[in-house]
Amino acid sequence: MEGHCAAIARRYGVTEGTLRRWNRILKDNKDWEGPTHKRSQRAYIFSKEQEDALVNIVNMVIDHFHQPMTNYLFKQIATRFRNSIPPDQKQQPNIEFNASDKFIRKFRKRHKFSRRRGHLKRRPDVDESVIQQFRKEFEEKSKMYEPDHILNTDETFWRLNEFNLYTWARCGSDSIIIDGDTNEKAGFTTVATISYDNKKLPLIHVAKGKTEKVEENWCVPDEEKKKKKKKIDFT
Repeated sequence: MEGHCAAIARRYGVTEGTLRRWNRILKDNKDWEGPTHKRSQRAYIFSKEQEDALVNIVNMVIDHFHQPMTNYLFKQIATRFRNSIPPDQKQQPNIEFNASDKFIRKFRKRHKFSRRRGHLKRRPDVDESVIQQFRKEFEEKSKMYEPDHILNTDETFWRLNEFNLYTWARCGSDSIIIDGDTNEKAGFTTVATISYDNKKLPLIHVAKGKTEKVEENWCVPDEEKKKKKKKIDFT
């Protein structure tokens, strides 16, 4: 046995230490039938049909609701799904199922789900013909005015997110877009402007209110507030 241990280990894909341990057990007990295949005999929490139904729920959330499918959300879905199964159809009905982290990792691996960073969908897709039309009009207008009188202005909302946008996705899928259920006011609006002769104009913060008191929400020094109030003459 010892002389052929390495060859047998390579042939059957087990370690030499495991073979030697089995050999010692067999010497003490000649009726030993070998190791049990726990993995093949293991009973799952869900039947194949039930687990397929759970996979369909996950795919529905990813494809139609565009919500972050987090481990916490899956834990809630899986436990509620388990509780909704009639007692006579439950696998291992005496086990209290709580969708442990180990179960979640194995579930993702079995059904080829990965955990990836998603991106909030910020704006609708733009038709390529609209872009080409804009470029054509700009080329015409740029010949009519001086470069310092041609301004590119962008009013944008900077959103504040208080959570990591990690979500489940099918392995091999493209970039993940999430329609985040976030507070529409959790952010601030700014206007950035640059001229055609490559000069950057001051960044403008936009605040809505009936009086100048709303400017105090920015919490900036008085000197900075004065700069914000400075008027810019584009004539």
